Amino acid sequence: MTCRSFENKISLLLDDQLNDRQRAQVMKHMETCPKCRKLYDAMRYATESLETADTKPLPVGFEQRLHHKLAEEGQVQHKPYHMVLRYAAATAAAAAIIVATVSILPKANIGMKMTEAVPNDAPKACQDASN
Repeated sequence: MTCRSFENKISLLLDDQLNDRQRAQVMKHMETCPKCRKLYDAMRYATESLETADTKPLPVGFEQRLHHKLAEEGQVQHKPYHMVLRYAAATAAAAAIIVATVSILPKANIGMKMTEAVPNDAPKACQDASN
């Protein structure tokens, strides 16, 4: 398994959506690839942090104001309030994931130097740019 393939499957692994064969392949790759193991640990930490985070209710009237504002801008056509709320909640959850991930990346010591990001067989111009 390549690191790119691992990255494509990490969310499925965390959501327990892989079959036994796929899970075994991903776990085997993690055992031999420290970079992917760090990525998995950081993503697992972010996921667990979000699952245990306190949620707060939306302010009274938020659904109606949001629906009205979106309707004014012509982006929605009288969708039921629960649909607007669902989209708002999904957007808020996505933002929370991004914030949590960005805030834990320095703690997880994830990342690579530019020289590690450029393969040895890359054109010379790319290698020079990374130095």
